[in-house]
This record gives sequence, C-alpha cells and structure tokens, in this order.
Amino acid sequence: MKKLILNGSILSLLLHLISCGGNIQNYESSQKEPSIGDWVVLQISNDPQGFHPTNTSDAISQELQKYVYQTLLYQNLKDFQLYPMLAKSLPEVSKDGLNITFELRNDAFWDNGQPITGKDVEFTFKVIKNPKVNCQKTRVYFEFLENIKLDPDNPYKVTFLANQRYFRSVYDISQIPIIPQYFYDPNGLLDKFSLKDLGTYEVKLSKDTNTVIPKEITQFAEEFNSIKYGREPQFVVGSGPYKFTTWETNQKIELVRKDNWWGDKILAKTEALEAYPQKIIFKIIKDPTAVVASIKNQEIDAASGIVSKNFIQLKQDPDVTNHYYIYNPATSIYSFIGINNQPKLYNRNPALADKNVRLALAHLANVDLIIDKVAQGMAQRIVGPILKSNGNIYNDTLKPIPYDPEYAATLLKDNGWKDSNNNGILDKTIDGKTVELSFEFLLDETNEERRNIVTMFKESAKAIGIEIKMVNMEFKKIIEQLSLHQFDLFYGAWTTPPALQDLKQLWHTESINGGTNFIAFSNKEIDQIIDQIRTELDENKRVDLYKKFQVLIHKEVPCIFLTQPLDRIVIHKRFRNAEAVTVRPGFQPIRFWTPKELVKYK
Repeated sequence: MKKLILNGSILSLLLHLISCGGNIQNYESSQKEPSIGDWVVLQISNDPQGFHPTNTSDAISQELQKYVYQTLLYQNLKDFQLYPMLAKSLPEVSKDGLNITFELRNDAFWDNGQPITGKDVEFTFKVIKNPKVNCQKTRVYFEFLENIKLDPDNPYKVTFLANQRYFRSVYDISQIPIIPQYFYDPNGLLDKFSLKDLGTYEVKLSKDTNTVIPKEITQFAEEFNSIKYGREPQFVVGSGPYKFTTWETNQKIELVRKDNWWGDKILAKTEALEAYPQKIIFKIIKDPTAVVASIKNQEIDAASGIVSKNFIQLKQDPDVTNHYYIYNPATSIYSFIGINNQPKLYNRNPALADKNVRLALAHLANVDLIIDKVAQGMAQRIVGPILKSNGNIYNDTLKPIPYDPEYAATLLKDNGWKDSNNNGILDKTIDGKTVELSFEFLLDETNEERRNIVTMFKESAKAIGIEIKMVNMEFKKIIEQLSLHQFDLFYGAWTTPPALQDLKQLWHTESINGGTNFIAFSNKEIDQIIDQIRTELDENKRVDLYKKFQVLIHKEVPCIFLTQPLDRIVIHKRFRNAEAVTVRPGFQPIRFWTPKELVKYK
C-alpha cells in the first residue's frame, strides 16, 4: 500500500487554503498577542454625509470619523466609562462644576510631526462656536461653554470655563474630534477672537440676523464649510490611526492605516490606542439580497442591521455559520413614525396639528404585528424615546397606545371628520378650507422592512378613510427634506446615547431650526423640563424630570413610537476581538485582529 506523506510546511499551506474557502474550516490559532495586518471589509447601506469633523450628523459619518480623528477621552463600549485618549488622564473638575481642566499627553502628534497642544483644542471649539460654521446640530450642546483658558507655562494644559452647570459637560467636551489648527486655519483667521467673542456673536446673530460679523469669522467659515473637507482625502486631516484615501460614490470608501501614526510609538497600549487592520473598507450595498450574497461569498467581513428574514436564513445556513459569528444583541435604537407637528408653518397638511388626529394615527400602527411578521420577533415594543435599557430614567408606568382602528375612527368622527364628498377620504373644514386626511409619507426606497411596515400602516389607515401616499427617495434627500420640515410623515430611527441623555437636540423648541427636532415639536413645559435636566446635578432629581418628560410626550403624541430592534450582526471568524456591542454599528472593527496564518488580505 502506498502512503501519501506531507511535510509540515505543505500541510500548513493546505490547511490555510482550506481556511480561506469551502465548507471545512478551522479558525483556531496559537497566536495570543494582537498583530497589525489584514483588511476588514464592512457593509453600509448608503453614502454618508462625509468626513467633515463638525458639520455632519448622520450615524454612518460619525462612525467613519472615529478612525480618522481622536477625542480627549475614549468611551469604552462595554462599561461606557471614559478613559484617556488625547488627554493624559481624566479632567479635574471644580466643585461648582464650572471649570474643567484637561492636560494633554505630550507624546501625541499630528501627521506633520507637530505636537497636539491646547491651541488645537481651543481652535476646535472656536470652530464649533463660530456662528457661521454649519454645525448648529453640534453647537447646541455647548451653550454652557463660555471660554477656554490656556496655560502660558504648559502648552498641554487647557481649562474649559462654563457659564452654568451642565450635567454632561465633561462627556460632551471629551467626545469632540480634535482637529489641527495649522491645517484648517493656516492664515490664523480665528486667532484674534476668543471663544467668548465667538459665543457673543452667536447670541447676537440669533437675535438679529442683520448683526455685522467680522470678516475673518465669515471668511473662515465660508472656506471651512466647503464640501471638500468632508469628501476629498487631501482635505481630511486628523490624529487617528487611519487616513481616508478613496471614495467611490455608491460603491466604497477606503481607509488605510498610517505608516507614521503616533500611537504606534506608545509602549503602554490601552484600548483607546488599538488599531489593528491595515485597511478598512466600507462597501456600500443597498440591496438586502446583495448583502446576503456578499456574506455567503465571504466578500464582506462584518455587517449589522441585516433584514430580519435574511438574518434568520443566514443563521440556518451551515456554510455561513462555519465562517461567521452570528450575534443578536439588543440595540440602543428606537424606531418611530415622525409627524410634522407644525404643518401650517411649513405648508403641510394642517390636520396634523390636531393632537386627536395624531392619536388616531397612533392607533393605526399594529406594532405587535410588525414585531411578529416584519421583525420576525427580533424587536420589542416601546412607549417613548427613553428605553428600558436606558436604566432608572425609564418610566415604567406608561402603557403603549394599542392598535385599535375602530377607536381611531370613532375619535375622528367625534372631532368632526367625515367623508363629505364620498371619495373615501375623511375631510373637515379648517380655517375656511376643506382639508382631507391625505398625507405624504417619506420613505427610504432601499429599505424593504420599512416599506412593509409603512404598507401595513397605509392599509389600516385606508380602512377608516385616511389616505397615505408613499414617497420613495434616496436617504440623503430624505435628510434634506426633514431638515426643511418638508414632510407630513416619515419613518425614522434614533440612537439613544450610552451616557446621560440630553434631550434638547430632538425635543426642544430651540432645536427646530438648525437642530434635529425635525418633527417641529414645541411645548413650553417640556422645554422647561429639558432645561432643568441639563443643569441639575442631583441624579435623583434628574430621574424625576426624565420621567415627567416621558409622561408629557406620551400625552402629546408628537410621533408614533414603534420598536426597539434587536441587532442582526455577522462577523467573520478569522478575527479576534470580534465581539458584539449595543452601540451602532454593533462591533468595533478598529480592534479586530487576525492571527498571521489566517490573514486573508496581504
């Protein structure tokens, strides 16, 4: 009998070849220490707004920016605590909470070799306070910040001076991407202005749009607002481990690890300085079916938010589970149907200003059926914008608005809505004009699950005399329309922060224009509660205010709250640190590392 004898190197080669394809797989390795190498290929559904460090607000952009820019502190996504990143330690905070002092590490550098100093930190916040910079959605978080003081004897020391107590001051300051003054303001246009000066102009401009602003402030903003700072690689500069190199619209975005990154010279590594992939590629795949095919062909390494029915199929496919970890954790996201609360102001259907109409619409959302049929059981019902997973601020006394079309019909009838011209749509005279219950519903054309949910809602509405006209458009266009409040209804999803929640951006009257209060919700009592929460340092008192806020939101029905979804995540098994987290996108690709014998891309 002849025997086939393989030497060790040939056997290792064959095992490696088997590991890169086919159904037989072994991703074990004796390597315990992380090493730099391999690529990570991720799937995203849309082009982001871009890499602009201050002027973007969408979740995909904020995820991409984490690889290019760095912040003073790093938030661990397991315990949600803050740890040093560009700062050498946690800040010193005065007893009254008004002075917050950071000292930067002296071994962090920009790509040109210059050290990162307090001047860069001050400049970053000057940019945010510049009233002509298009970062209103960020600026609203820093109303408490009055000025910044630098130490003439220590270029790495910076003190933030607050004009009022703010419960999230340390968190918000520490999470802003720090950018280099030498690159973004080479002519020193903002040098002659203090942070306080810029804040003063901001206040004056908000009261009088004809306020004269110094030309240097306007000149800087006009240049800085340019789209090139978010889209063109040569105009995106940060201290992070990756440089942005490629953007092919609707195709892919590539980040490449820097050869001279300062973090590689630090011997005492922390999680804040972990960066193992040589390249991170974001493939833009809109079609859910194409996402499944890419996973089965191992063309992408990780994806989240997979369509529920597809995710179930993937879990049952041994060719997939051989190569991928499958995770199904709870998210920090809630979904809802947004309603224009001030339709008259934006020339939309005035019926939506009536709380009874909004309540009737809420009774038409069959959330239990959505969870069962659309989400395939991978979601849980919510009653408002604060979730059970948000801890002790959640108000567990509130009950969901039940699916009850019969009650919705009665509610509308009792409030004067009837089909006066027999066209199948309820109508009513408002301000001397006949108004029909006919609404346009903005919808992302690529999202099948959302389309199914809206279709169910549309059928329920039709049965009682309400017309829903689905308006499909690209995600970017939807964001534009929402910012202008040009909609009747839309399907939305917000991520709740893992830290303390500041409700102002979404729910305060001042955030209707320039903020993300897209639904134009305005309520004086809720405004006062939000303002109190922001300055209340006593946790027990804040909890009471959060719960009161939820009661009022539930009463006003500013939108229709649907579900808190479970995430649907796959991560390739060749990676270590391939863990799921609750915060979008559900994993941390920057921490993925591959044992050397399992590296796929070289």
